[in-house]
Amino acid sequence: MLVDKKVWENSILQENTRQWELFRKIPFPFQIKVCFFDVQNVDEILQGAKPVVKEVGPYVYRLFRWKDDIEWNDDEISYYDYMKFEFDKNASGKLSDEDVLTILNSPFNALLMTVEELSSTLLATVNDALPIIFNKNNGLFITAKVKDLLFEGMIICENGGESDFAAKMICKQFKAKAKVAKGMSIVNKSINYSYLSFKNNTHLGRLTIKSGLKEKEDVSTLVKYNNESHVSVWRDDNPVCNEVKSTTTFRPYVTPNMTFDVFSEDICRRLKMAYQSREMVKGIQGYKYVVTNDSFNAPKVNTDNYCYCVNRSRTLEGDFGCLLDGLLDMTNCVGKG
Repeated sequence: MLVDKKVWENSILQENTRQWELFRKIPFPFQIKVCFFDVQNVDEILQGAKPVVKEVGPYVYRLFRWKDDIEWNDDEISYYDYMKFEFDKNASGKLSDEDVLTILNSPFNALLMTVEELSSTLLATVNDALPIIFNKNNGLFITAKVKDLLFEGMIICENGGESDFAAKMICKQFKAKAKVAKGMSIVNKSINYSYLSFKNNTHLGRLTIKSGLKEKEDVSTLVKYNNESHVSVWRDDNPVCNEVKSTTTFRPYVTPNMTFDVFSEDICRRLKMAYQSREMVKGIQGYKYVVTNDSFNAPKVNTDNYCYCVNRSRTLEGDFGCLLDGLLDMTNCVGKG
């Protein structure tokens, strides 16, 4: 009983304790690995051939995390969880963030899909403005350095596309989206686009968790994201999919028969984690939990995933509808910022 009591005392969040200092700033970096599918046959694809890609990576980054603007409200703690990425040359081996790769040009394709939704007759008008909007980054595929793709970014809508009326109007819409969309930021009169810059040296929203002072089993339970208990991203006919309540750290006395929901700000939804195996980490035995295999199954396979079918993206048949296994329609999530 004394050991049990001490374990919980060291887990509950309260100021002026070792656990509190670990909560405020994790004293070691995480390791993030990034892989790309480098497109090998761009010219052939544009003539109708199937893509040939080569997996390149992992490019390894050290991720530092700390919390700021911490506020207490009874037994709840609100804060921003900040992140900073640093390229790890040693862990990446022969790979360098100066490597040049060719991948799908996301902003280019997003623009064409948006215009096609509005009216296919506008595609001809937009086509003439594309070289002005994207400049050297014009085309279905983009070739750039890893560091530019991930963090430093690529410039589109240079000077707001002022030299062409259609380009200027489109860039105006891009700028409006850049204020809330992940990966886009306004730099002077231009727009900078990258995949991870929106996470570097910043946070993804305000989190509110339970301290465990009232109910020890609730310690580190996420109860609000941006001061709301639900997001407004997925279908509202099943509010469970929009819930944010989940765990942020493992509580004491975890057993293999337990499952845990974790909320990912990146994809605006919860994921279920289940026990997979016993693992040894630096001589200490523990349980390894992984995201369940059915998390991204199509609704026809896992009916619980129907509420993630927002009908905003086209299927392989060209119709709006539910996507196949392993795919998640991020249209609403990305637009939420």
